[in-house]
Amino acid sequence: MAKKSKGLLFRLFFVLTIVLMILGCDKLSDSLTNDLTDFWDDSSGISDDLVEGQPDNPSGTYAIMYYLNTGTDESIEPQNVKNDQPVMLRVLDESTVAPPGKKFVGWVTDKNYPSSIYFGKQEYDLSKHIQKDQDGKRQVVLYAYWINKNAFVVMYSRNSATSGDLPVLQTKEGGEDLILARNVGSLVREKYRFTGWNSNKDGQGTHYDEGGSYVKDSILPFLQLYAEWTPIFLYPVSYHANGADSGNVPDEQQKTSGESLTLSDNIGKLMKTGKVFVAWNTQSDGKGTSYREGDEYTQDGPIMLYAEWWIPIISADDFQKMRDNLAESFLLQNDIVLPDSFQPIGTGSMSFTGIFKGQGHSLSNLKLIQPNDEILGFFLQLENANISNLIFKKPEVQGKGSSTTTENNSAAAGIGVLAGFMRGSGIIKGVKVIDERVTKATVKATGRFAGLLIGRIEGDKNTPPIIENCELTGTVEGTYDVGGVLGFARNTKIKESKTAAKVKSVINAGGLVGNQDNGNISKSYVVGTVTGISYIGGLVGLQTDSSIDESYSISTVTGSGNGIGGLVGKQTDCSIRQSYVAGQVTGSVTAKGLVGLQSRGGVQQSYFASDITKQTIGIGGDNANGVTAYISTDLTGTDKFTDWNFSDSWRWMGFGKWPILNW
Repeated sequence: MAKKSKGLLFRLFFVLTIVLMILGCDKLSDSLTNDLTDFWDDSSGISDDLVEGQPDNPSGTYAIMYYLNTGTDESIEPQNVKNDQPVMLRVLDESTVAPPGKKFVGWVTDKNYPSSIYFGKQEYDLSKHIQKDQDGKRQVVLYAYWINKNAFVVMYSRNSATSGDLPVLQTKEGGEDLILARNVGSLVREKYRFTGWNSNKDGQGTHYDEGGSYVKDSILPFLQLYAEWTPIFLYPVSYHANGADSGNVPDEQQKTSGESLTLSDNIGKLMKTGKVFVAWNTQSDGKGTSYREGDEYTQDGPIMLYAEWWIPIISADDFQKMRDNLAESFLLQNDIVLPDSFQPIGTGSMSFTGIFKGQGHSLSNLKLIQPNDEILGFFLQLENANISNLIFKKPEVQGKGSSTTTENNSAAAGIGVLAGFMRGSGIIKGVKVIDERVTKATVKATGRFAGLLIGRIEGDKNTPPIIENCELTGTVEGTYDVGGVLGFARNTKIKESKTAAKVKSVINAGGLVGNQDNGNISKSYVVGTVTGISYIGGLVGLQTDSSIDESYSISTVTGSGNGIGGLVGKQTDCSIRQSYVAGQVTGSVTAKGLVGLQSRGGVQQSYFASDITKQTIGIGGDNANGVTAYISTDLTGTDKFTDWNFSDSWRWMGFGKWPILNW
């Protein structure tokens, strides 16, 4: 009887599935098939999830009491059942007993907090729910479960949980969102972590966060969600002395997948002559990810952490250690006033390739006045170096720079505060050049390649250097390729940086970069002035094969020759996205609000202030699309900036004001 009725019902649902597929409801028919398969085949599924006490009398009969659960004690005729036999449950005739607007779904054993449901015309062994009434008679009490006609039931499966209780049934009303249940019953599965609910038992279906929203409607009477389990793995976290002279590494720790691990302190008192222990690092050379003692480690997988050793810089005399060890790691531990006799670190043939952490300390009084030098800066050359959190106060650097205008990738030349020249990869992060009222921060070159940060960069194409979170103020001058951050930059990325600089050059002058080739600028801005003759731009003077994203200029841009633009002087094969100009642009007939001259480029969702720039045309060249002119009073809301991200990238400043970057 059980097999026959089950087969008949399955065939009926199979026909319904075929009809849905013919009507084009593929996803719905798939869902129906999956849910029905789980209904019959999953032993931990719909109603078998309950784990309750066994009957005290394993033999004999019991009665199934059916209550309509319509606000009264009304019931229908009970059934008498033998303990060892399954029973096919009854289905109610909705036309005669259903409350107004309701439909019958099935039967539950707890009318107040039901967690599982039993469907009519299905066979179940209910003996585990047997209880005695006040007269000592053995019975199972079932209550009709009603929902609105446009709703369906959401029920939860333990899905192999070893302990804990299921959430109660939920009802998803048509057209309304449902907040899914949390694991309020503390379901637990040994060696697994509960990670939410899933539409498939194997966890390969749609994932739903506990407490998340469920928005879909369905013609099916129910939705089955399964507890989603993620295996728990243990990963070894080991420690390496990395050349220590004495002491012991901490014991190996076990990292549990999905959980954070508090890393060990240097409890074994590792020491190395002439150096200080700073942290643990994922690479032995200190150029990986650094973790301080007691940091929370969250990555899954086995790992070896190396003791990170640094040479301390306490006084100006200690910079000799840096000159003698150009590949080492150094830690600035004090603010230092440099002597007038200070000489750059490195040579024309030997670059600094190590790490220098400023820790927010400053170097004051950097004076390098060497008019005949083609390369000049605190470091002469950097190669694959990492420099971070360093402040230069009132520096003055004057040199020659390159005397040629031809391209020469092998020659090291450039004038800058941090470095004259940089090649390869590396990260420059959090470096500041501060201009003071009395003593100005200045960089001057009588030739080519001058930048307040670095004169020239020839980066690695595959792993380009990154300039990040740098802030520069001061004056920078030269004759060719002059920028508020970099004079010339090839294969270089600049992000989240700003300048308030006075930039001046005959050719190729920009508030950030004078000349950029194959690079990217993102989430950066400039204020100040940019002055020259040709290819003069608020952000970049001359730009090739590069891109600008979410950046702006409010600098005053002035030029008398070709290619004068509020953002870029001249572009070739470049793109601009979600950027703007709100600074005055003055020049010849080629002066434009956004880009002076553009060839084979593209602009998207970018703007310029026609009332401030004093320009009416955004782009000069073969493609003027993608840029819109506004006057400041047009700025009535964020909707004026199509698809701009005002949650993370931009901050709205109010009526009539241009937005600023949100960092």
